[in-house]
Amino acid sequence: MKKHFDIPIERTFGEILNDGFRFVIRNIGPMSKAFLMYVFPIMAAALVYMLYKDVMTSLLISATDPFSTGYFNSIIQFALIGIFIGLAVYLSNLIVYAGVRCYLEDGGVMTFDRLNENFKKYFWVYISSGIVQVIIIMVPMVFIGLVMYISGALGGLLAFIYFFVAIYLFNVYQFLGIVRIEEGLSIMDGLRRCNYIVKNQWWPIFGIIIVASIIGSILGSGFGIIASIISGVSSFFIMESGSTEDMSLINTFLIVSTFLNYLMRALINMCVSATRSFKYYDLIEKKEANSLVAAIENIGHKEDSFFENEGEF
Repeated sequence: MKKHFDIPIERTFGEILNDGFRFVIRNIGPMSKAFLMYVFPIMAAALVYMLYKDVMTSLLISATDPFSTGYFNSIIQFALIGIFIGLAVYLSNLIVYAGVRCYLEDGGVMTFDRLNENFKKYFWVYISSGIVQVIIIMVPMVFIGLVMYISGALGGLLAFIYFFVAIYLFNVYQFLGIVRIEEGLSIMDGLRRCNYIVKNQWWPIFGIIIVASIIGSILGSGFGIIASIISGVSSFFIMESGSTEDMSLINTFLIVSTFLNYLMRALINMCVSATRSFKYYDLIEKKEANSLVAAIENIGHKEDSFFENEGEF
């Protein structure tokens, strides 16, 4: 079994998936420490917020009246929780990429100290790139929301069309943070570079991310099933009794199981993120064949592998 990953090389579809998941598993020690340091506190804050606001109960209570104040408050609360979870997922992506950089820089070795160093070094560039991605995708959604307020039919049609546009944009610009760090680019140059490397490769990239996400969803579906069961039981009892006073314990279990579900998915997301990093290097090799050029340039030099057993004369 291969013990060392040659990261900047061209890979097949299956090799990217296999190596991406195995890379995280092989280096789970330092990555899990970074996860506990940076991601878990954010997820814990989301849990505290959910328990404090009791968002599950408020949503279930107002489900029979979608125009009630409680319903819209619940939507806002879930949006805030989504921000917590989105930030946690994005930080888990950065943990993986920082680990990949350690692996490249230190000759196939990853330690927590070096991963932590890279995490801090790349933090602002990576997070600012994520903010740009969110702006690119969310601004049209705000416009569509305004149109929907004026005309529900037209807004619904635009929302349906933009769903596919948003998928396209995400697939193109998901590499923005990596591209800017790898090549030292500004935001605008990074956006142009993303368009260049993804050109004629959109479907293979989409396929890799979708398949990796499906595998990750299957692996992390256990807690999701538990949360769904508890949600169904809660809804049944609330409809039967017409009161939520005796449902506080079940509701707490629901919130905690939902939290564990998201936590597990954030952990598994690191495997998806690793496939994204491996796909980036694969794209660069397909476009520019950097490793091949480097090997050709080394021919005839002492560091070329041709001379490694030359001996002393």
